[in-house]
Amino acid sequence: MTDFKLSTLNFQLSTLCNASPITHHGSHITILLSIITVTYNSKDVITECLSSLEAKLENISSEIIVIDNHSTDNTVGIIKEQFPSVHVIENIKNEGFAAACNQGIKNSSGDFLLFLNPDIIAGEKFSFPPLFQYMNEHKNTGLLGCKLINRDGTIQTSCRKFPDIITVMFKRISFFQIFPYAKKRVEEYIKPLSNYEEITSVDWLLGAFLFIRREIIDKIGHFDERFYIYFEDVDFCRRVHYGGYNVCYYPLMEVIHHHKRESAKGFNLLLLVHIWSGIKYFWKWTFFRNA
Repeated sequence: MTDFKLSTLNFQLSTLCNASPITHHGSHITILLSIITVTYNSKDVITECLSSLEAKLENISSEIIVIDNHSTDNTVGIIKEQFPSVHVIENIKNEGFAAACNQGIKNSSGDFLLFLNPDIIAGEKFSFPPLFQYMNEHKNTGLLGCKLINRDGTIQTSCRKFPDIITVMFKRISFFQIFPYAKKRVEEYIKPLSNYEEITSVDWLLGAFLFIRREIIDKIGHFDERFYIYFEDVDFCRRVHYGGYNVCYYPLMEVIHHHKRESAKGFNLLLLVHIWSGIKYFWKWTFFRNA
C-alpha cells in the first residue's frame, strides 16, 4: 500500500473512531462498531469480558449490546450495576443463539459488527484498528475471525472445513476413530491448517468471534433462526461464501476464549440439540440452499 493510501485510510479510521457515541434515543450518529454478545447464566465470565473491552474501545465510536436469554444467575443485574453504558436486552425466555444475535443486529447501528461470546477476554495482543484496516483493504473479505487461545496460551483450532455427514458421524461417535481413515478425516476437519500463524481464507469460523461489515449482512441476511444453537455459525459462514465473499482467519490479533463443549459431555439435551441442528444444516444445504 502506498503512503498516500495508508495516510488516507488512517485519516478515515481516525475520523470514525472519534465520532460521538450513540444515544439510543433516535439520533442518527455515526457508530463504527457494534459488539453483540448473547448471555445465558454468564455471571462468572461477563465481568472480565466487558472489562477487557473497555480499554480496547477507548476513542472508538462503539456500542456494546448484550442480549440476555433469561438468565437466572443475576447476569443482567451485574451488567447493569458495573457497566451502565452497555445496552441490555432482556428476553423473557431463552430465544436461542441465532435469534438473540438477530435481536442485536436489529438494535445496533455500527458500520461493523462483532458477534462475541461472553467468555472471551480481549488481552494484550488484541486491538480493533488492525481489524478495521484489514477489512477496508480487503473488500472481498466478508467475515473475519482472530486467533482464539486458551488461558495457558495454547491455540484453539477455531476454523474448520465445511462438514459432511460422514465426518460428523466419525467425530461424534468416538468409536470410529480407532480406525486410521476415520481418525484422519476428523483431524483434517478439525485442524485444516498447517500453520495457524498466517492469515488464511477458510471455510468457516467458530461463532465465538465473528467480525463483519454491516453491508455484508444486508446482502446475505441475518442468522438463520431455524438453528436454535449449533451450526448457526457454519451456516452463516457458508452464506458469506455463497454471497461471493471470503471468510478470513486473522491470527495477528488474538483473544482468550474459555471454550466449553457442553454437548460433548456425554448424552444430554444439548447433544440432542446439536444433532438436530446438524440434520437441519445438511438438509438445508443439500436441498434448499437458497431457503
